[in-house]
Amino acid sequence: MTGYHDPTNPMQQQLQPVKKGWFARSWWWFLPLIIGGPILLCCGSCGGLMWFGMSELQKMPPYVDGIAACEGSKEVEALIGSPVEVAGFWDTMSNQGNIEANSGTSGSSFIARMPVEGSTGSGWLYIEADSSNGTSWSYQVLEFEDDATGTVVNLLSSPGITPDPSVVVPESVEEAIDGLE
Repeated sequence: MTGYHDPTNPMQQQLQPVKKGWFARSWWWFLPLIIGGPILLCCGSCGGLMWFGMSELQKMPPYVDGIAACEGSKEVEALIGSPVEVAGFWDTMSNQGNIEANSGTSGSSFIARMPVEGSTGSGWLYIEADSSNGTSWSYQVLEFEDDATGTVVNLLSSPGITPDPSVVVPESVEEAIDGLE
């Protein structure tokens, strides 16, 4: 007796569909939201903090001055070709480079080792700088080293760079060799 319902027959039952609860109707979007939501929130927060920290690091004077000195150096351009491009932060980290910035009550320090590329070669930019007040930086090391020849170019004489007065930079190769003896 399918399809026919006799309302006068008490033995014939009316089958009502079972009404599903909220979770049974909504599990397909609720579970991924409950599980994935905190994961996305955590990853987004960590990523946002990293992005903020790296953007602040890239605004520091030693970072900006070091890149400008390297990209504007004719000696570096002669070694690796033109245009001279210093790798960005993420490329520096993925190419085994290093950027460290520390600040405390006695002053700040900045140390970096960043890859540099040109049309015919590549090398590394080294920066070491200190600041006692956070605004004026003195550079102990600001140099480029060519990968192919190992030639080191001192960039401390670049415009806008204040070398550390306690560091004596030889004017010529002969003075450097005499200082080693």
